Amino acid sequence: MKVLKEAIVAHDGEVRECYEEALRSWLDLEGRVAMRFVIGPQGTVIGAHQVSNDTGVDALGCCIAQAMRSWTLPKPTGGGSVVVTFPYVMQSYH
Repeated sequence: MKVLKEAIVAHDGEVRECYEEALRSWLDLEGRVAMRFVIGPQGTVIGAHQVSNDTGVDALGCCIAQAMRSWTLPKPTGGGSVVVTFPYVMQSYH
């Protein structure tokens, strides 16, 4: 589980890009976005969507989901797929 979390966190820059893009239109944007995604047998993300988003900006979750679909993460053990839910806290440091 630690290896998977580290692999997900390694993609924080892409998530941050989505947040920075959203900040251009919503200057006070903050909150939590929980994403659910499926890691296929080869480690590629084969599906992603937001499951909760208290920022009020659905475009943010859509951008993160799109980025996630390009990720390759550690292969699930056992050769099947695995469903992961991962929370992101969006907070401006400006």
